[in-house]
Amino acid sequence: MNPLVQMILGQPGMAARLLAEHVDDGSGRCTGCPVGGQRGRHSWPCTLWQAAEEATKLQRARSV
Repeated sequence: MNPLVQMILGQPGMAARLLAEHVDDGSGRCTGCPVGGQRGRHSWPCTLWQAAEEATKLQRARSV
């Protein structure tokens, strides 16, 4: 398992918070991942959103 996904699973509510914060800004960029200064933002879906989505899927599978 991806260590980032594992860390997200270990923190109650973290996956939901990450999914809420790291959304598409409408132009294919992540609102939660600034690159800094004039360079804009990371492309979406970002690594954190993908890991949170994977963690959410694993949580759902475990609860069935």
